[in-house]
This record gives sequence, structure tokens and C-alpha cells, in this order.
Amino acid sequence: MTREEIFFRYIPEKNITRFLEYTWGKPRDIVRYFKAASSSYPNSGSLRSPKEFGNIIRRYSQAAWQDQKAALAAFVPKSSLPIVEEALQVVANHDLDGSVRFNKKILIEHLKDAFSHMKTQGVSYDVNEFIKLLYIVGVFYVTYRDASGQRIIHQFHRGNRRPYGAGDYHVHRAVARALS
Repeated sequence: MTREEIFFRYIPEKNITRFLEYTWGKPRDIVRYFKAASSSYPNSGSLRSPKEFGNIIRRYSQAAWQDQKAALAAFVPKSSLPIVEEALQVVANHDLDGSVRFNKKILIEHLKDAFSHMKTQGVSYDVNEFIKLLYIVGVFYVTYRDASGQRIIHQFHRGNRRPYGAGDYHVHRAVARALS
């Protein structure tokens, strides 16, 4: 089976762009997707319905969030992880429904309680470093408009080592889907 046949079989053609929006552009993301597809529909030769695709994306997103949580555990006290996750759920839901635009100041406000708990657990870095950590791990990306009005997206995995300070913060789609 060729690569094209595999993709055609397991990603409905009209959903290719949507699928890519849920990835960080890494081979592990494609592997994670196909693992989610095979575990969701082990006896299916292909997936054609939007419902099947949505179910796979949900499972993929949950696996992606578990990987992100494991990465965060190296920097966030274990007792703080559930509080951070709750704060990110609120941010993700507002980001998904568009009810809040998260510039850095508003994002800090939404993460304040979680970060305060982290400080009581011995974290020595500041809230700006915490946000940068979430950006590096891939929880957040930043968008802004350049001088010509074009939408620019900053993501760590695409080579932007620091989030653009004056932009809007968004929860990565894979993480947002798992948290919503």
C-alpha cells in the first residue's frame, strides 16, 4: 500500500487540512493518528465518515495531551498538574468559542491561580517563564498581523524559539480538543 493510499483510506480527503491543524508537523503526530485510528476502528479497512474522523481526532488529541502532560511534569510539581490542567481547560474553551482573546496579560490572569499553587510547591521561575514553557511544549502558539495585515503564526516547533510578545495566544488544536 502506498503512502497516498494509506492517507486516502484513513483521512477523508476534505479533512486533510483539518488533520494537519491538529499536528505539530512531526512524524510522531502521524504515527499517533494512525495508532488512534487502528485502536478506534481495528476491523475497518477505511474511514470515510466525519463522525469516525472526529472520534479518531478526539482519541489522538487525548494521547497528545498525555504526552504534553508528561513533558510538563519535569517542570511543574505533580500536585500542581491537575490545577494547571483545569486552568488550561478554561483557556481552551474560551479560545475555541472565541469568547476571549488571549493576549499575554489576559493569559497571565487566567493562569494566575495555577501558577500561585506552583509557587507554593517550590517553583522558582516566574509566570513569563511558565508561559514560555507551555509555548515550548506546544500547548500554546501565538498569532499576530504583520505590517501588511497578513496573519503570522509563531510556534516553537516551527523554529520560533520565543513567542511573539504582542500577539494573541491560542491553545493548540490537539490540546484544546482534549481539554474541551
